[in-house]
Amino acid sequence: MKLEFEMDTYKSEIKPTWCPGCGDFAVLRALQTAIHALQLEPWNVVIVSGIGCSSNLPHFLSTYGFHAIHGRALPVAEGAKLANPELHVIVTGGDGDGYGIGVGHFIHAMRRNIDITYLVMNNQIYGLTTGQASPTSEKGMKTKSTPIAGVIENPVDPISLALASGATYVARGFSGDVKGMSELVKNGITHHGFSLIDCMSPCVTYNKVNTYDFFRERVYDLAKEGHDPSDMKAAFAKAIEWPFVQRDRIPLGLFYRTEDVPTYEDLEPALKKGPPVHQPLGVTLPGRASINSVGSMMSYARICRSRGGVRAGLSAEDHTHHNRVHRRVCVRRRISGLPCPDVPGGVSTVVHRVRACRGGSAGDCTPLSSEAVRTGARACASHRAATQISRHPSRVRTNLRL
Repeated sequence: MKLEFEMDTYKSEIKPTWCPGCGDFAVLRALQTAIHALQLEPWNVVIVSGIGCSSNLPHFLSTYGFHAIHGRALPVAEGAKLANPELHVIVTGGDGDGYGIGVGHFIHAMRRNIDITYLVMNNQIYGLTTGQASPTSEKGMKTKSTPIAGVIENPVDPISLALASGATYVARGFSGDVKGMSELVKNGITHHGFSLIDCMSPCVTYNKVNTYDFFRERVYDLAKEGHDPSDMKAAFAKAIEWPFVQRDRIPLGLFYRTEDVPTYEDLEPALKKGPPVHQPLGVTLPGRASINSVGSMMSYARICRSRGGVRAGLSAEDHTHHNRVHRRVCVRRRISGLPCPDVPGGVSTVVHRVRACRGGSAGDCTPLSSEAVRTGARACASHRAATQISRHPSRVRTNLRL
């Protein structure tokens, strides 16, 4: 029986902290509307962001989230998608994060045609740092960082760059049209390949040039003018219209889409056997059958707990090995969208014996070496972090090392 999700299912308890009137509110609403219309399972959705006002978006949705560092949202998202291609991976960020420091990752993700969806909230300014020129600020625009002559560089054109780099779904939305933007986002999520939705999201606080009125006076719908999104030449012609050719008309909608290009996942030999999270771990414990999957690792942990946390016949070295394996499993299950298991008995045993040593019962310490104790402590710390992610997936910055 398939579950039916309400719109509120996708909302977290954290309220947006953007300035009143910020265009990012519309992008958040468009994304919520899109995933609700598609009835995506929240536990199969991962939203990755970088740094900036817009990159706080994953906190406001009740899905899995990863708040990455500046300009590095795309490589994190690619890693999650390759670890488990069954996930819906969505990336959110701003023009500074994606078209500035992250532009190298942007180009390479598109040429690989990774099956992810990228929403860029393009406000043509650095809002989080209070109003400096961004990579998409128009030439001549005066900002805090360009107060005398204004911006002297040409702006990055993300639509043309996406077309030239190999993106297979390229669109532009506007925060003044939530309905139209949500449709673009929905189609981008369902598209098999890299999808870019460049969202013109006015910054009402620091950008007094590219305002809502500025866009309303200039935008037009590509579909209403008969644009063919399967024609790449026509897409390029429309892409360079603004801001290079003229400033009076700004095209919105779908520039280009093709389903004829295979994705990176389609071509990667390592994925022919299925998602890596379901493939064998290649771990063997002494005196035990090999642990050939994440599932068997969980079964082994349950057996250990049922024995009161004691593994008969395992040495201190075996305990250490198991704890390290468990830590890797926790991290892998976070990516796969599965709950992390309880701390296995080996880790609990380590903790109890450390406490016993402090109480003066030295005999309880002899079975475990100091290295095993330190390893157990590290495993406990890793498990606590993984457990925190499982409880609050959208607001925890993950620093676990794979």
